[in-house]
Amino acid sequence: MIAELQAAFTATKTALGMASAIQKLSTDTRINEAVIEIQRGILEAQGSVMEANDRIGELAAEKDKIQKELIEIQDWTVDAARYEMTEVVSGIIFYKLKADQAGSEPSHYLCPNCFMNRKKSLLQRPTNTSLEYKCHPCGFTARTRSPQMPRGGVRVISGLSAENT
Repeated sequence: MIAELQAAFTATKTALGMASAIQKLSTDTRINEAVIEIQRGILEAQGSVMEANDRIGELAAEKDKIQKELIEIQDWTVDAARYEMTEVVSGIIFYKLKADQAGSEPSHYLCPNCFMNRKKSLLQRPTNTSLEYKCHPCGFTARTRSPQMPRGGVRVISGLSAENT
């Protein structure tokens, strides 16, 4: 009977050890699952932080671009204020440097098309005796005086026809 009790005791001890091992295994599995969930959450958070950093970078670049555009507009506003619209002949308007703004600059005309697009493009004549001014960047041309033409003649302004009166 002692031998049987010892066998029962040993079996019970073995069963308790196995139960403890199973319980530990179950606890380890739960711990591992929890660790995996925590790691998954950390990875999601890192991804969100990276996306936020990318967006911050995009917004900073957009802010810099807008600031540069604002500075360009402010600079243009100051520069454009140095010019005034001038009708050089009936129906033909150029922008001319104001006399009080000239300083050491010679008097000159700017292209009205380019000026409206915030660009300064000088109107030039091929010779001093030429009747046409031309803007090379945009192709605008204008005849400032008309030679004697028969009545009903046509003069061309920027590719458009205008009846000569």
